[in-house]
Amino acid sequence: MEANYSISMHSFLGTFAYFYRLNYIDENKIIFIMFFIGAQRHTVSVLNHTGSDDMDNHQVHFSITKFKEVSGVMVPLNYNHWKPLILYFAAKCTSFQVNCWISDLEAIDSVKPFANHVNVQDNNNKDLSLPFSEALADLFPGWTINISPPGSSVIVSQTGEITNEFINTLTNNCFDQYGRIKWFSINFCLNGKIIFYAEHNGTEFHALDVTDNDIAFIRSVLPKDVVFSVSV
Repeated sequence: MEANYSISMHSFLGTFAYFYRLNYIDENKIIFIMFFIGAQRHTVSVLNHTGSDDMDNHQVHFSITKFKEVSGVMVPLNYNHWKPLILYFAAKCTSFQVNCWISDLEAIDSVKPFANHVNVQDNNNKDLSLPFSEALADLFPGWTINISPPGSSVIVSQTGEITNEFINTLTNNCFDQYGRIKWFSINFCLNGKIIFYAEHNGTEFHALDVTDNDIAFIRSVLPKDVVFSVSV
């Protein structure tokens, strides 16, 4: 059943991307569309999970479900889970990747001091060697920046080593003007492998190769009304 569902979701996402490029769907609706897809898929995983006592090398997915509207943007009721999760998984990893929409200049700039590589991709994951926008060029002197065709569906990806200063930014300077996590997605890696990632401005999370202790910690800091699943 889940395989057939994945095929239908692939078709849906293709249609969604088409309408997004035509500006029929704005960025604020992406959180809810992707949350709905993730919640539906992973609820199926929970129902089908056998409940094995051995939780080593399992994957965990969890999503926030309660939001408030702030100036037309949907924001979680609270982010009390954010700092403990970031501190916990950062301690297990050595490098990061932070992805932002090209229009989120303040979010991009906040990561710049800690990044050693910058990459730009369109919404089809195609690398763009052509330079970005003039505003973004100001953040990266020496780059020739121009997106063609222009559009906010372009992702700016910055990678670097996890440091105390970087973690301080993620935990103490993490909100945008709406009170939402400012970065679209954050990956923590160890030896080139993603261990933990937060998506859709801190509303959806994945943790890989988790143990019983990891799962217990995650549950201890999450709100009660989350979609939570464990899979092999």
